[in-house]
Amino acid sequence: MVSRWRMAALGWMVALLGPLLSAQSEEHYTLGPVPAWVELETIAPLEDVPQDQIVGGTYSLLDDTQQRVNEDGLTTFRDLVRYVHHSEGVQRASQPSIELDPSYQTLTLHAVEVIRDGTVIDQRNPERIQILQREEELEAQLYDGAYTAVITLEDVRPGDWVRTAYSLKGSNPSLDGHYSWLCSLAAHEPLRKVQHRLLWPEGRPLKVRPHRGAPEPVRSDAGDFVEYRSVAENVEAVVFNDPLPVGYYPYPMVQFSDFADWNEVARWASGLYSAPAEIGEELQVEIDKITKRFSVASVRAQEALDFVQEEVRYLGIELGIGAYVATPPETVLQRRFGDCKDKSFLLHTMLGELGVESRLEPRLSCSVAGERPYPRAQRGGCVAGGTAGQRRSIAVTESAPRAHVGVGL
Repeated sequence: MVSRWRMAALGWMVALLGPLLSAQSEEHYTLGPVPAWVELETIAPLEDVPQDQIVGGTYSLLDDTQQRVNEDGLTTFRDLVRYVHHSEGVQRASQPSIELDPSYQTLTLHAVEVIRDGTVIDQRNPERIQILQREEELEAQLYDGAYTAVITLEDVRPGDWVRTAYSLKGSNPSLDGHYSWLCSLAAHEPLRKVQHRLLWPEGRPLKVRPHRGAPEPVRSDAGDFVEYRSVAENVEAVVFNDPLPVGYYPYPMVQFSDFADWNEVARWASGLYSAPAEIGEELQVEIDKITKRFSVASVRAQEALDFVQEEVRYLGIELGIGAYVATPPETVLQRRFGDCKDKSFLLHTMLGELGVESRLEPRLSCSVAGERPYPRAQRGGCVAGGTAGQRRSIAVTESAPRAHVGVGL
């Protein structure tokens, strides 16, 4: 049963973001041919189904991902083929889905097919393609605006192959043209064949590193591009029972990144916080209250921290660039909500006006030793600063127990 709180929150979200989402909903996808730069994989006939490789009534025959980066940006092509073994698999394979962020991505469906005894049945029927908005992290106070294209297939039977091929064009504009890709060569279920292919502009620097036993991708020339290709066949499932730390990837994988080092990631992240040209009236009132009551810098800093923690609740609306770019401090104060980076930016702005030196620091993490720097490693932000020669870093969403600045910040 959906809780009253969840229903109320959903209604509130719709009221707040309705105009934006309606504008984004006007055109979600198109039907079109496979791009010419894509190299389609052929699938060998399935002569003998390995019984121990069937999961949920299906067997993954192909998981193919190809990306191209050029002057028009990033395009990602995916080709997924599943074999349906029995009735449970019919249920699982009959409703393929595709996630997208319509604020910066466009979706093109190339193939939605049921293949039966060598005959291809085209199922790209717009009447059976729905675009849904499902906020899976709403109860965690996160709203990312992602959409899911759900395709309802007709007449799927045991023995069929189900194929979905599509392209997503676009990348988050807040990345400022940077690129990263973390591609796994295994999954939680067996894979007959998995491939990752990247076409990268010739002469543009790119860092490549395999992890967890993954082989080096094969590099070759492809005209104006350099091609990187990783292929694995008859891949066993990676099984783990215990909960894994956030951001930890248990699969063999290859990482691509055009960031030179973690310092460059930090510089990129710091550039996402644009200082306001002037302090808004409402924010200035709160700053003046602290200034008039307290003269000691460390006490002012503590009061500002307490205000941000207690008066601004945690809620992340991370549509498009909102996943990386901080909301202006005045807007955060007016709404009285924000995510980690929003609250950090508000505190940093207040401290500057209170005469307390501080700086914003992106919260970076990586899941494997020696991981190449990449932008998804940014986890919000924290504020570092201090007085009397003492410095401290604080994540402003820490509230239980409440963070204290002590003598310094």
